[in-house]
Amino acid sequence: MICTWPRSGACHRPERSLLCLSKSCWSRRRDRSLDEGPEGKVELMDPVDLASRLIAIRSLSCEEGKVADLVAAAMLEAGFREVKRTPLGSVVGIAGPPGNVTALFDAHMDVVPPTGRWTEDPFTPTIRNGRLYGRGATDMKGGLAAL
Repeated sequence: MICTWPRSGACHRPERSLLCLSKSCWSRRRDRSLDEGPEGKVELMDPVDLASRLIAIRSLSCEEGKVADLVAAAMLEAGFREVKRTPLGSVVGIAGPPGNVTALFDAHMDVVPPTGRWTEDPFTPTIRNGRLYGRGATDMKGGLAAL
C-alpha cells in the first residue's frame, strides 16, 4: 500500500503504508526496508531523490542507456537479485525469496523532446511548493521511481 495522503505533513495510516510519498513522512521512517524473508530485505529508496536523479538524465527515445544504468544500480542497491539489461534495453530483476508470487512492474524510460516555453532547463529537477518539476516528472520518471 502506498500512502499518498495530501498536504497533511504526516502519513494518515503509517501502520499500513509501505511507502509514503510525502517527503515529511519519508524522512521520519526509521525502517526503510521490507522484510522479504530468508533472502534478506529489499531497501526502500527515497522516490523523490531517485526521480530527481532520473530527470537529470536526458533520455530521448532510443537514448535511454544512462537511465537504464541508473535503474539497474538502484535495483541492486535496493537488494534486488539477478538484475540485468535485456537485449532491447529493459532492466529486469527479482526481489524476495524464490517461490513467492510473481509481479511485473513496467515503465518506459524515455521522454519526448522538450517543446514549448520552459522557463528553466527541463533536465534540471526542481522542487517548488512541494512539487517536483522537470522533463519526465509525471511521464514517466516519477512513476518509475515510485515503482
